[in-house]
Amino acid sequence: MTNEPIANQHFDTLVELDDTLADHGCALADDPDRITAETLFHWWPAFA
Repeated sequence: MTNEPIANQHFDTLVELDDTLADHGCALADDPDRITAETLFHWWPAFA
């Protein structure tokens, strides 16, 4: 999920890369259903 915004992209600076990843991370944090859909496996132990 974190590779999506940087795949096949060129960044002139590490700041540009960092900003892109930060923006994408914030978007993912605002979409918990997407995270759950990608990470909630039937075999993963449930924690109380």
